[in-house]
Amino acid sequence: MNGKNKSVPFSAEVLRRARLDGIIVMSTMLSKLLLALHVRCTPKHFLTVLAIVAAVLQHTSCAESDRAYLDEAEKYQAKADELSLSVKERRHFRDLAIESYSRAIGKSEGTTRNEALIQRGKLYFRNQDYKNAILDFTAAIDGGISEPKIFMMRGQCYDALSELELALNDYTKAKSLGSQEVVFEYRGQVLLKLGRYKEAVRDFTEFLKKHENSWSVYESRGDVFAATGEKDKAIQDYDAAQKILRAATLEVLGRELSSNEQSPNEERLRSKIKQLQIRNGK
Repeated sequence: MNGKNKSVPFSAEVLRRARLDGIIVMSTMLSKLLLALHVRCTPKHFLTVLAIVAAVLQHTSCAESDRAYLDEAEKYQAKADELSLSVKERRHFRDLAIESYSRAIGKSEGTTRNEALIQRGKLYFRNQDYKNAILDFTAAIDGGISEPKIFMMRGQCYDALSELELALNDYTKAKSLGSQEVVFEYRGQVLLKLGRYKEAVRDFTEFLKKHENSWSVYESRGDVFAATGEKDKAIQDYDAAQKILRAATLEVLGRELSSNEQSPNEERLRSKIKQLQIRNGK
């Protein structure tokens, strides 16, 4: 817990002092070399040498500093993934990792900066800080990153903030970049919320071709059919979702649940089926 106040500042201070000492030592050595070669070293020459050495060491130390901050962030991030910790403790380590990634971002560029932006964005996402996550994913994309998973995660952030059109654009972009079938589920959910039912059915159906045991997608497609008045198809999908849930329960518990032991998901599906049957006069 004390790492928040000591680890990173200490590392930065060590690097700063080492850089300063290095500049002085290397500048003095170069000046002595010039004198040994009988090259007159005026104060102006010495200052020029000093500037060159400082620039070289600055570049080197920045790279070392970037890596130090990234390494520290990765350690905090790994700690935050330990299931033995409480929710509060895991959030604490995620916040420490965010601080370290922020320092790395402030001192880096190119690939290193993009890497830090993506990792910090993921941590913001896990903290449900969707606005900051969007800023980081967008900065990484603007920096040249074109990976489907980044567009997927930014799409999830927009979805959580009810920015549905932006979410739809990102999911579609992720699909064009080769994202796996899961994009059909997420995009289908957004299309359902937007009332674009035919497209939602298309995406859910495409997803179910390779994930036929996804009860939640059967339920979602059933919701589309219910919204469009296709009650028989809706009941069929709700029933399929129920069967998958019962099979999963049987596999885990070795028995089916009684009517008094129904899970909230099964109860919700039963209620939806009952409402549709009432409308059909059954």
